Amino acid sequence: MVMKVKISSSLTAPWVEMGDLRRHAPERFTLTSEDSEGNEPTLRAEFAVINGVPQCREIHLTCPDGGRELRGADVRSVRTEDLLELAISRVARSFEVAENGAKVSSVHVDPDDAAEAIRAVRELRGQTRVKLTPELLRQVADVYRANVGGNPTRAVAEHFGLTSDRTARHWVKRAREVGELGASIQGKAGER
Repeated sequence: MVMKVKISSSLTAPWVEMGDLRRHAPERFTLTSEDSEGNEPTLRAEFAVINGVPQCREIHLTCPDGGRELRGADVRSVRTEDLLELAISRVARSFEVAENGAKVSSVHVDPDDAAEAIRAVRELRGQTRVKLTPELLRQVADVYRANVGGNPTRAVAEHFGLTSDRTARHWVKRAREVGELGASIQGKAGER
């Protein structure tokens, strides 16, 4: 089995900077991997650079007509970080700023530049992960308590710049688990 991998983006997609790495990439790009014989599932991964950080936004697995069915092992084998790194190694470009302020980047990617792009993106993505320290969980509890009359979990999300209420709920749960917040009251915001 030989898998064909293709990385693509819209010709009109804007290019955006990735952190302060002097690298940029299309705002949105796609990786497609398909079996050259047409028997194995096809994988399509959609990526976007959001707030300067490349992220996987969608994964699609499809089976070709006449091919085998999709299996649990197919789903478990998808490693989003590896797919992101492969895609970034092919689309990210380093750039220089010309005297007129324009970004000038190379047309091709050499192996050293691709490897450097992967290292840089790993560093960037590592900076986006937050460690839930005792001090941070105390702050989560304080923000939650200060907003118990409204929507305290939403207040936690807004205060810490979280893009997901789910993450805020997890942080509140962790604050409860370590004793910074009391047990929840079923159906109500607050603590016992």
